Amino acid sequence: MAQEVDDLTEIQPTNAPNATTQVYITLKDVNDQAPTFSQPMYEATVVDGSSQGVPISIVNETQIRIMDEDQGANGTFNITIMKDGQPFDAFNVIPNRGLNEAVVTVRVENSSAIDFEKTHNITFQIVAQEINTVEGRSGIATITLIINDTNDNSPQFVPSNSGTLFVKENAEDGTSVANITATDADSGSFGTISYKLRGGTNEFEVINSTGEILVKNGSLLDREQRKVYYLTLEAIDGGGLRNTIQLKIELNDTNDEKPVFQNKLYTAVLGENEVDKTLVTVLAIDSDEEGTPNSDVEYNISGGNEEGHFEIVNLNQIAVKKPVDFEESGGSFNLTVTAFDKGEPSQSSTVQVIITITDKNDNNPVFDRCPSVSISENTTYEYNVTNVRATDNDEPGSTNSDILYRIDSGGENNFHIDANSGMISVLKGATFDWNVKKEYNITILAIDKGTPTQYSPAGNCSVIVTITDTNNKPPEFNPKVRMGEVNESAPVGKEFFVFNATDPDESAKLEYSLIRDETTATYVKRNLVNDTYIQGLFAINRTTGQVTVAEKLDRENVTKVILTILVEDVNALETQNATGKLEVTLLDSNDNDPEFKEVDGAQFIPPSTYLVNISEGALVGTTTRLMKLKAEDRDEEETIKFNISNTDIFQIDSLSGDITLNKPLDREMDENLTFTVLAKDSGNPQRTSTATVYVTVHDINDHAPKFQDPAPGISPPVSVNVSEDAKMGHPVYDVNATDEDAGSYGYVMYRLTGGAEDKFAIDPNTGIITVNGTLDREKKPSYTLTIQAYDNHDAEGNSKSSREQIEVKLLDINDNDPYFDKMMYNAEVFEDEAIGDSVKQITAKDDDVGINQVITYSFNPGTNGTDYFTVDSESGGIFVNSSLKGHLGKYYLELNATDRGNPPRSNTTNVYVDVKDVNDHKPVFVALEGQISVAENATIGTKVTVINATDEDVGSNGDVTFSITPGSNQESSLPFNISRDGIVRTNGTLDRETKASYTIRVEATDGGEPKLNSFKDVTIYVRDVNDKPPVFARNTESIMVLEEERSNNSIATLTATDEDENAIICYFIVGPLPSEEVKRVFNLDKTTGELVLRKKLDRESKDKHTLVISATNICDQTPPDTNFNEASKHLMKLEVNVVDINDNSPQFKKKSFTAGVTKDSEEGYEVLSLKEHVTDLDIGNNSILTFYLDEASVNFSAGLKEELNNTVPFAIDPNTGVVKTSVYFQAETQGYVDFHVYVNDTGGKSDYATVSIYLVSAIEQVKIVVIGNKESFKKNRDSFAEFLSNVTGAIVTVDKLLTHEKIQGAVDSGPRTDVYIHAVDRNTKKVLTSKALIRLLDQNVDKLEKFYTDYLVVEVKEYEAVQPTNSPLLEPLKLGLMITGLILLLLLLIIIAMFFTARRKYQRKLKAATALSYDNHATYIGAPDELNRVDPVPGTNLHTFEGSNPIWLEQNFENEWPEEDEADVDSRSVESNDSNNSLDDNAIKDTEEGFGDERYMTSDLMDDFDHKIPPSQVANSDIYLMAALKEHEDTKHMNNLNKEYGRDDPYINGVIPDGVNHRISMNSDNSYNDLGEFTTFDPVTGTLLLNGMQTTEI
Repeated sequence: MAQEVDDLTEIQPTNAPNATTQVYITLKDVNDQAPTFSQPMYEATVVDGSSQGVPISIVNETQIRIMDEDQGANGTFNITIMKDGQPFDAFNVIPNRGLNEAVVTVRVENSSAIDFEKTHNITFQIVAQEINTVEGRSGIATITLIINDTNDNSPQFVPSNSGTLFVKENAEDGTSVANITATDADSGSFGTISYKLRGGTNEFEVINSTGEILVKNGSLLDREQRKVYYLTLEAIDGGGLRNTIQLKIELNDTNDEKPVFQNKLYTAVLGENEVDKTLVTVLAIDSDEEGTPNSDVEYNISGGNEEGHFEIVNLNQIAVKKPVDFEESGGSFNLTVTAFDKGEPSQSSTVQVIITITDKNDNNPVFDRCPSVSISENTTYEYNVTNVRATDNDEPGSTNSDILYRIDSGGENNFHIDANSGMISVLKGATFDWNVKKEYNITILAIDKGTPTQYSPAGNCSVIVTITDTNNKPPEFNPKVRMGEVNESAPVGKEFFVFNATDPDESAKLEYSLIRDETTATYVKRNLVNDTYIQGLFAINRTTGQVTVAEKLDRENVTKVILTILVEDVNALETQNATGKLEVTLLDSNDNDPEFKEVDGAQFIPPSTYLVNISEGALVGTTTRLMKLKAEDRDEEETIKFNISNTDIFQIDSLSGDITLNKPLDREMDENLTFTVLAKDSGNPQRTSTATVYVTVHDINDHAPKFQDPAPGISPPVSVNVSEDAKMGHPVYDVNATDEDAGSYGYVMYRLTGGAEDKFAIDPNTGIITVNGTLDREKKPSYTLTIQAYDNHDAEGNSKSSREQIEVKLLDINDNDPYFDKMMYNAEVFEDEAIGDSVKQITAKDDDVGINQVITYSFNPGTNGTDYFTVDSESGGIFVNSSLKGHLGKYYLELNATDRGNPPRSNTTNVYVDVKDVNDHKPVFVALEGQISVAENATIGTKVTVINATDEDVGSNGDVTFSITPGSNQESSLPFNISRDGIVRTNGTLDRETKASYTIRVEATDGGEPKLNSFKDVTIYVRDVNDKPPVFARNTESIMVLEEERSNNSIATLTATDEDENAIICYFIVGPLPSEEVKRVFNLDKTTGELVLRKKLDRESKDKHTLVISATNICDQTPPDTNFNEASKHLMKLEVNVVDINDNSPQFKKKSFTAGVTKDSEEGYEVLSLKEHVTDLDIGNNSILTFYLDEASVNFSAGLKEELNNTVPFAIDPNTGVVKTSVYFQAETQGYVDFHVYVNDTGGKSDYATVSIYLVSAIEQVKIVVIGNKESFKKNRDSFAEFLSNVTGAIVTVDKLLTHEKIQGAVDSGPRTDVYIHAVDRNTKKVLTSKALIRLLDQNVDKLEKFYTDYLVVEVKEYEAVQPTNSPLLEPLKLGLMITGLILLLLLLIIIAMFFTARRKYQRKLKAATALSYDNHATYIGAPDELNRVDPVPGTNLHTFEGSNPIWLEQNFENEWPEEDEADVDSRSVESNDSNNSLDDNAIKDTEEGFGDERYMTSDLMDDFDHKIPPSQVANSDIYLMAALKEHEDTKHMNNLNKEYGRDDPYINGVIPDGVNHRISMNSDNSYNDLGEFTTFDPVTGTLLLNGMQTTEI
């Protein structure tokens, strides 16, 4: 067989014999050509989402052509599509096999892989590979496929549900509500989204490009009119695909509504000083959102309440906070009440509230003039001191403001006041002494004549009367002789003693002087001084009496001086003076300083310097004395003590003056010392002197030499370096030591004492250390030298020394080669070792140190291992340098070690490495391209995908087989299997709606030993097939739509779901049957599900609409109408609930109402209920009604308004609409009241009706008895009255309903009701009598037949009062009551007659009563503590005014009755026949302190009268007047008794003869019973003090 060769000459023999013949050679093809593509790279395009089988388009190339020039089987090839070395099933090729030449078309196999949104381009390879050749040659071309986008994605809102959006109702145009955006996965114009808003387009708009919702017309937003908007936002992409989202926009309330008061004006009446009273309730309603601060209304009084008399309580009630003064108020208050809400900013409104104040007598007299004055102590009788004045704010000219004055306290029988004018004057017999009492504080009381009587406040008027002095008393020294001291050192002018006198006179002016002739002294040295010197030593201040030093004092001459002092009152009219003695003792003072003296052992330099020497070796303590101080003091008996300062080295004995060493001395630190000594005497004040001591310290040898540190911061031992090759004499170190001592003690020398080993020497004088022998670091690297430094080298036994060590380190030189432990090294390594893995660690050594010991490793070139191995130059470790895969065998290396010395030194060793084979590769899965999917209707055995894996091993180690193995998240049974060559096929049925994806774990296993395997989880997605109908998530939905919502507004968007992917859903209205009715109201967009109103809704017409919605995939056919079936999930029942808005006003069923109220009705009686007569078609809050009565519309019948004091007699409950009475009516009150009643809803819509209420009496009512109970009749009540009104022509009103009471013994005919009516003449508006109404009914009897029948009327008759049931005991009881009434009436007439008779009888006498004289214990509650008597003025009566008797001023009495044994006084009145009209005997004197109190006064008065009189009658009777009259008669009789006891002048002692105060009672025969003490008689005034009460004759 011939073989194809390239060059035939290669097989021709050379130098052979020749012969010629014809040879036929057949050339057989060999497989030397690979399949070749027409070009290596192609660019193609395909449309996004192209379906299976669509070919891709080749750019600029109509065909993909493959050529193989080999023949036959050698030119046959398979064509496959690969991506990154793995099969790529997104596309297929036609044909998939070629012979020599093929033109290939690439078609889409998996449309899901062609998704522009996932990838814009795909790069894959077309592979043509020979199939019948050993070589298996192949060719590859790369296709770059560009995916052109299509509009296959509709916009998607994120999130899909916007929730509820909120915007303020006062939002301005352009306010952003929300920014709701959609996304579109398409590109270009297909991904560009525009937005459109449906529903509420007049109020809101959307920015077309951004989706931002804005307020379009903010003026249309009003939460009170419409709270919620339902809108639909539509997103449309550039390709026309759209999506919608339902928007709910709620308006947030803003505070734009003011509270509105229900009445235009409120009124109330308040009595003066009334408290704790609620006056009126105000009410304002705010229509802002309920439950928010915007509608939460609070109230305050914003005007007219400057004094704070009123306050708001219980939210909206005006109450009295503090009493109101009628005089200050002017009779009324005009308050402004503000109702404000709590919104921001707060809204408010105001209303006027007029409060009328009724007056009371409540003002006390108040003083406006209470001057303080001065009078001389010799002022006499009738001198007018001053005048006081008080005012009363009550009505001028009335008794309430008419004022009287009296002295309440503080006069002490020296002053009198005129009751009318308020003039205060001096009483007769008054005496004043400035020295006894300098001031009188007189309390004046002002009293008005009103009822009840008012008094000026306690302490309101205090008149201070100051008594001025006259100079009439001489001055006086007390004591007359006094002792004083002064120090002899006192300077001239020193004040040391005050010798003053006293004078009780206020005007006294005292002057002091010395009587120098009477000055005496005690002498020490009499011959040194004379009398003139003594007399001039001291002086005295003329006005103050201060004694001062006048001359220099000297106690050594004089020790004591006695001065005579004269005081004189220079203001006295006559000479007034006194004298006294002052003994002055002179005190000694210390006035000489101590003086220092010369001492032994020290040089003294006067006056105060010492020089002294000491050795620094001196011992501490008292054994070594530096010196002994000496000092003298010229003062006598002075003891000197010493002290030392400025040093702690020395100490001193304070008494002896010995100075000794306290601390050791150190001359080197301080050679010269200085300190100060102090000498002080024992005088007072102590005197001192100081001296300075200078000490020189002599040296001793007390310091050893001290080595100096070599450098700052470095301390011994010192370390120095010397090269190991240093020569003899080479300097090593310079030692330096110092000695602080002086002279030879401080001269230092050196010597080596150890460690030198003859290698080193030191200079004894300089301390320089040098090399003294040969050094070798490798034998000994360092030396430690000991150096001794010593001083005073010439003195034996007195030398001091120190030692120091120095470490000498030898520096290395490079004098040693590196060396290995072996001459040859062996190593083994497997072929799978990674680059950088360690092969062998080889280390060389070097005896040098430092850089000379640092070794660098390297391979010598020329060996076969340097391409595969490398050495670490630092460590000597050998590592893999390149892949050993396939490079088996031994490799030779030469390893070189070189140190880093200068010059460097080196050495070499041999290394052999043996590379061994290993099976070390697992199969590696080839990445799958795109998503793996299979249609859910694929049959069993359908190819799903091909799994590929590679293995870098060869032979059986590289053979890979596949299987499915259970995984951690894998189902136990899978509808898939895999062949050994990796083809995955279906093995069961699929359902995407049940399970949309599967994950299988594929195991790839190679054929090596041991076998290696890999695992890969592959997810297979099940592609959807449209096999499921759309369904609604919920079959029943409910939405809310405001009534009056504009047509074409979107109210909802319906959404159904379909388990199929990309399912198209359409929506239709199919019911309820027939569906035409709801279709006329609603329109449903079948593609978007948007529900739109065709016309406005009216809740009042229909409040709910029900729609049946069908969702279907069939959009081109309208499904048939049907009723809702809950089992059909594609059907939805949609209930559209119409939300009420306030579009209806409340309406009264009729415009006028009449009612009657009987005059005996109590306040609060319910007259008429209006709520049941009002309708409002709205519901909820929109139908909440509020009623109010328009007081401005009230109309009274003639005379009724004045009779009711302008008070509206009716009120209405704002919530229930019930009209009630607000006053009590009098029996004679008659007439009617008309007024308007308004009804409001919460939206401010209103209506009104006129209400007329007539005051009727029982005789004006007619009773009609009907069959049935009250409740059943109520519904016919209005028609009942209307029927009768039409028949009679009058206005008939049903007043009340009562259950009919059955007559005893009558047959029970069932429940009946009594209907009470009255009638009003339409023309006169007067209530007809019951008789007149009966006549009208009789006149129209023919018209009433239907009335009786329809309303089951049984009886019509005039009103009859209910008569009580007769009782056997009733008549006797009536008779008894009548008799009792007559007796009581007779007694009343008698009492009245007696009262008027007594009043006329005592009228004149009452005017003469001294009503303002009280004792110290006031008898009325709240009165001042003391009432002053009235001074007698003969022949006049200062207190004759009506009502002035103190009995009548008393308004409060203790309600206690006397014991029986005290009621022994005849209870008859006593009238005096005495013709003495003068008040000389009537004045009342102050009681003695401690006598009488309120309790005794009250009981004594009651002794004279019948104690059985009730206390309630006591205050209103004249029993106290009679008691006063009787007491006066008893007093006159007491005067006579005094005379009977033989005393010619009964006024001298002023008591009953036994000299004590007695309590007495008078008998009818004018004798008396002595009841013991407590009664005092005043002989001056002729009055009797009875248990604290003064009485006088009337």
